[in-house]
Amino acid sequence: MKKIISLLCMYLICSVTFLFGNEKNKEEIVAEVLKERTQKIDLLLNLFNENNNKETNFAVFYTLGELRAEKAISLCLAHINYDYTGNLKIYPKYGPAPAATALSKIGLPSVKPLLDTLKNCDDEAKLPYIYMAIIGIGGTELAEYFLVKEIKITPDKKQVERLNKALEAVALQKHRDSEDKNIP
Repeated sequence: MKKIISLLCMYLICSVTFLFGNEKNKEEIVAEVLKERTQKIDLLLNLFNENNNKETNFAVFYTLGELRAEKAISLCLAHINYDYTGNLKIYPKYGPAPAATALSKIGLPSVKPLLDTLKNCDDEAKLPYIYMAIIGIGGTELAEYFLVKEIKITPDKKQVERLNKALEAVALQKHRDSEDKNIP
């Protein structure tokens, strides 16, 4: 946990240096910040692979999501149902599904890998997390758009069935969201 906090501090220091100037030109500073970011992402990926501490792994997913680390997409997909079922008050930033949340924060680069995973997923336990990540990227409207578009170009009937099931889950979430807006 201390490593992650120090990583974030270094990232912030680099950002502040960029904002307030330095003797170096701005292009050099941007290159340094991007290099530091890449190193931090690699360090986080290695940290996840080297330990079994759930709290640390939650922090790794959270930080990778905050960094919008495209390199982490495959790791997040592999552990999409990495979950915490205990007291969520301990981990308020991560929520119950930190890998799915990270994929949502990574955003648009996650869409195609999520859809491909969904189309080929035989593990029913992973499906709600995939739906959560797709919806988290841009809400139910955008999730619906991505799914409908993917259905149109997918020839395999079993894959289309999985996509339609996801579309139903998105519609259900959309309905829940509209009900929540109507509660005084």
